[in-house]
Amino acid sequence: MTHEYHDKLILGGGVTGLAAGIASGATVLEAGDRPGGICSSYYVRRNVPGRLDSPGEDGDAYRFEHGGGHWIFGGHSDVVAIVQALAPCDSIERVSSVFFPGEKRYVGFPLQHHLHQLAPEIAARAVDEVMSATARREASTMAQWLEEQFGPTLADLFFHPFHEAYTAGLWREIAPQDGYKTPLDLQQVLRGAQGDAKPAGYNVRFLYPRDGLDALSGADKNQLIADPAALSALHWAVWTSPARHPAWAELTSQAPARVRSAMAESAIMQDARVGEIADVASNAAGG
Repeated sequence: MTHEYHDKLILGGGVTGLAAGIASGATVLEAGDRPGGICSSYYVRRNVPGRLDSPGEDGDAYRFEHGGGHWIFGGHSDVVAIVQALAPCDSIERVSSVFFPGEKRYVGFPLQHHLHQLAPEIAARAVDEVMSATARREASTMAQWLEEQFGPTLADLFFHPFHEAYTAGLWREIAPQDGYKTPLDLQQVLRGAQGDAKPAGYNVRFLYPRDGLDALSGADKNQLIADPAALSALHWAVWTSPARHPAWAELTSQAPARVRSAMAESAIMQDARVGEIADVASNAAGG
């Protein structure tokens, strides 16, 4: 059987895959009907079922992001210049909170800097635990680090449930990470126990495209996305016969981790025609 040959292929047209395509000139394959992966927008209108690709001519729609909120934070001038060249963006100051449905209570984020918004007895216990942990032990897992950093009260109330979902249940196994997302400033903890502390965290101010994230990921989609169905066809070839897959010399996968694992375990990866698998700069957020 004759196969289409590619010197290089990039699997996955999310932001990382698109960037790899721009940098390398390689063909980017995307299984979805649009680029961007989880960093893309959709719209919901009143009394209209389902998710929509656009807000409509009148713009009367709510915008959401696939995979949750994504923002462009950091201030490197080269990155900002690239983003602003793709689509006009606004600089937005973050206003965020944690919602506790059982109490119907909103608490400002980061939680440890807004303790006065919790029930008084919980706030008092949390302050005592955070301030008394002056000699924090070195933690080997994310769960241990959360308890050492914030104490058992805040860990049980928020950090453990959040990270159980955020890490797909692996927070008791993986090493501590992303400490910059949940800063701990003892002076701000004390200030936040009495009133509002100053904003803190990695995305206090961020850029956001005025027309949604699709304005970024879709800017070069006609050039970069070879065939929206091609990646699906390739995945199907993986599950069935090695004779059906396209040939390539080098494959860079930006596909979700579960897809990469399945592909690596498949017998097709033992076929000599597959070539070298280069799993470079994979997007952990898609795992």
